Amino acid sequence: MIKKIIFLPILILIIGCAPTYKVVVKMIPIIHNEENVISTKENTISISKDDVKVTVVYQDRDSLEKITPFINRNPYLTENKILFTVFEVTIENNRDDKIEIDTSKCVLLDGLGNQYNALSLAYFESLYPATTTQYYSYSPVFNEYSPNVVYTDDYYKRNITGKTLFKGGDIFPNVISKGFLVFEPIGRESSNITLIIPYVRLFKDNQEIKKIDFKFKFSQETSVERK
Repeated sequence: MIKKIIFLPILILIIGCAPTYKVVVKMIPIIHNEENVISTKENTISISKDDVKVTVVYQDRDSLEKITPFINRNPYLTENKILFTVFEVTIENNRDDKIEIDTSKCVLLDGLGNQYNALSLAYFESLYPATTTQYYSYSPVFNEYSPNVVYTDDYYKRNITGKTLFKGGDIFPNVISKGFLVFEPIGRESSNITLIIPYVRLFKDNQEIKKIDFKFKFSQETSVERK
C-alpha cells in the first residue's frame, strides 16, 4: 500500500510534465520570373504590371491570432488547428482609371493536381450562421423570468470575415485595397504552391482595354515544434 501511495504522485507528475507540440507551417516566396520582388524581412512577394502592384504575404498562426484576442471568436483558427490557408493581398492601383478584380476567380494550386477556389463572404455566413442567442433570467423582485439576447461567437466570426476578406470589385486610381484571400486548407505534403489572381481588368475612360494575371509561387514547409 505504501508503494502505491508513493508511486501515484510520481506518475501524475510525469504525465503532467509531458511536452506538447504544434505544427508550424511556412510559405516561402519563390522568384520564378523577373517580375517578382521578394522582401525576406516581411516575407512578401510583389508583382507590378501596367501600373498595378500586387503584394502577397502568407498568414501564419501568429498573424491570424492578431485578428482578435479571443480565440473562440476567430473565424480562421481554433486553439489547436488552423482552419484555412490564408493570404493577405494588397493591390495598389497607380493607373489613371479604375481596375476591377473578381475574387471568386482567384485560385490556389497545391502542385499535386488540386485546385482551390477563394472562399466568399457568403460561404462564411453559411459556416457561421447563428448571430444571437436568447436566455432567460429570473427576477425575484418581480417574480418573473425575462428574456435576454446576446451575440454568439458566430456573430463575431461573421463580423471579422466581413472586415478582413478581400472585397474585390472596382479599385479606383491611387487607391490601395487590402484583404484576405482564404482557401480550404491544403495538405502538408504539398510543397509547390501557386496563387493566381487572374483576369484583373484594366480600364481607360471607363472602357475595358486589357486583362492581366498575377501568379505567385511559394514553397510550403511544415515542422513540428515544442510549445
